[in-house]
Amino acid sequence: MMNVEQAWQVLNETAKDIQEQKTNTFESTNTQREALLWKFDVLKKSSVLESTMKSSPKLIGEKAMQKFNEIVYGADSDSPWELIFQTFDELNPGLSAAIKKDYPKFSETEFKICLLSYAQLKAKEIALMLNISVHTVNMARSNIRKKMNLHTKGIDFCEVLKERYT
Repeated sequence: MMNVEQAWQVLNETAKDIQEQKTNTFESTNTQREALLWKFDVLKKSSVLESTMKSSPKLIGEKAMQKFNEIVYGADSDSPWELIFQTFDELNPGLSAAIKKDYPKFSETEFKICLLSYAQLKAKEIALMLNISVHTVNMARSNIRKKMNLHTKGIDFCEVLKERYT
């Protein structure tokens, strides 16, 4: 388990990595895909760090997470979702709008889970990123399949979306 000093070191290293990444421009789709994967990796690591920090003395943990979120997501951001959504749209232009239009019955949580599933994140990773349970993610995935009229057992809604929109 990480102590607070180690957590601060991770925060500082992550901040340096983020600053270096921000200075680079993305020239190709592969580079953009790598950037998205990098951002998702940062989000996963931040979720793990947050759960670790919750086990440290409360005030120190809260201040550390507040600083970390400010560094990673910006001073005005309460959630990483906007960054994830923006990055997803850059990599898949028009896809999120098409899904919203074609499946208006998706709840906001189902929509987020749909996009994150499409980005090939696992249920546990999605649960950490959205601060929900793995059970909620799996139930939402079942609801997504129902709302897409995919009644065949074992059918992957992400594959259906890829076939439909690419």
